[in-house]
Amino acid sequence: TRHIFRHLLNLACEMNYICRSGHDYEIYILDAETKEPIFGGHQIMTTLKHEAHPILRDIQRHMTGMGIEITTCNTEWGPAQYEINYSPTDGITGADQAFTWKNGLKEIAEQHNLLITLMTKPWIDRSANGSHFHISLLDAQTGENVFYDPNSPDGLSDTCRWFIGGQLAHARALAAVLAPTINCCKRYQPNSYAPNSISWGHENRSVGIRVKAWRGKGTHIENRMACGSSNPYLVAAASLAAGLDGIRRKIEPPEPISTNAYKLDNLEKIPGTLEEALEALQADEALLELLTREGIRTFVVDKRYEIAKAKAAIPDYGSPEFQARVDQWERDEFLELI
Repeated sequence: TRHIFRHLLNLACEMNYICRSGHDYEIYILDAETKEPIFGGHQIMTTLKHEAHPILRDIQRHMTGMGIEITTCNTEWGPAQYEINYSPTDGITGADQAFTWKNGLKEIAEQHNLLITLMTKPWIDRSANGSHFHISLLDAQTGENVFYDPNSPDGLSDTCRWFIGGQLAHARALAAVLAPTINCCKRYQPNSYAPNSISWGHENRSVGIRVKAWRGKGTHIENRMACGSSNPYLVAAASLAAGLDGIRRKIEPPEPISTNAYKLDNLEKIPGTLEEALEALQADEALLELLTREGIRTFVVDKRYEIAKAKAAIPDYGSPEFQARVDQWERDEFLELI
């Protein structure tokens, strides 16, 4: 998967772009034996819950030592759920840092006799773990952010709009990579701060593609479809591929959503199952070409095998009842692994 992302970075370079990216992961901190959160839920955006302080200090110390610049740390909606953010970087390093982050968190947690999981939806009635993906393009010659246009009413360049258009045009196929387990699609629920529609807007947390408020050098988009269970190299590669195709074909996005997207019935929905997303990916000729057909063929074979395992283990797999719960089989399969 790292080679696939490098391939896309080379294609971007041929178009005179440098890719700047970063991954924001949400995590649960669990007791290693009981697999339950180490404390109950409380006010979001606080840093004062003392049970987690020792491991949070070690995460900051070790990750800083690995060259990852931590910027924020706060609780999320779920019990013992945190979001710890770090600065974006250019090229392959963005995904490399995410890979180091995901694996490093596991090792640090083990030293504290704890378990950190990035499994997308460990419990149906608790918050999901997302992995918001931030991306922008820089001019390879000048280093200037090509998503920014000071003369545009919203500060976005044509290049940025076309990049967004590419994200939306390929969103159904992207879902296979951004939500790559049978558990992930259970995150896409209305009124959950996770998107459930193929949509975009400015500083709107109910849409799939969110344009952040920063302008100038900080102009970038956030793909909110990505889940904690996703592979950072494939997320970056597929998102970049969709954006580059949007630029090449000058795909204009619809008008941005400025209201609550959950309440709009006319928006196309994100695929509700992994099978649906895989079918969309296999039918997306542009993405297949950009991501390499052999790479996608391998990915699809792996995902079909995972689906077959779930079908064999869960009698009502695929039913509405299954989609509305999280089985113990899912936790056994993903909680420690991811």
